[in-house]
Amino acid sequence: MPNDILDVKTLFGSWPKRPLDISPDELVASLRSHGIGRAITLSTAAALYDERSGNEETWAQCESRPELIPACTLHPSNYLASEQSVAALAERGFRVFRFLNRLEGYSLGLYCVRQLMHDLAEVGMPCIVDAGSLDDPHRIARLTADTGATAVITGLGYTFEAEVIALAKDYPRTYFDAGRLTSPDGIALFCREVGAHRLVFGSDYPADDILPSLLLLEHAEISEAERARIASGNMEELLSL
Repeated sequence: MPNDILDVKTLFGSWPKRPLDISPDELVASLRSHGIGRAITLSTAAALYDERSGNEETWAQCESRPELIPACTLHPSNYLASEQSVAALAERGFRVFRFLNRLEGYSLGLYCVRQLMHDLAEVGMPCIVDAGSLDDPHRIARLTADTGATAVITGLGYTFEAEVIALAKDYPRTYFDAGRLTSPDGIALFCREVGAHRLVFGSDYPADDILPSLLLLEHAEISEAERARIASGNMEELLSL
């Protein structure tokens, strides 16, 4: 396995409805224990309480921990809040945006989701988006084509594999979470049909365990060069790291 894995999907903080309560230091320690050197992360406060203070907490906690890359977020209902606009967040220094549609329960069909993606395209900030239903990957892919945004689609599973491979061929601004291509040869199949350059690694820790996603990547029948691209190379390119 590559030595420096970049996990695109983690959280820190507490979640009252689930037995989750993890500090930034505990997150870093858990990642290190699995050989993961860096992670994109976000405070749960941004989803549970107030996205403005949550974004600030995310920034502050990541600023003193080089292993953590801060993601920002906005709820579509707050699209008009100029002090937390995409442009303001980009100026603050955020490099990546995460839609919390599954955690916060909003539809990707909202027009303000489209507007947010248009604004993300304007500042060149990629976004991470959960697919909550079988038609969500296509919805997200169409949004990338319509707005010029780049999206990493997560929350997948083996039932999505034919769909995401077909979409990836036609929508070049979409990337997919290899940690959720869960059939025995899902990653290898995607690499054969599309290429390793469109996959990234995500664990969804601490909501899920890290090890299953790692094992999928470690045992995929792909080249070491492809494994390295998925583990970190592709996301480094997207974030200009």
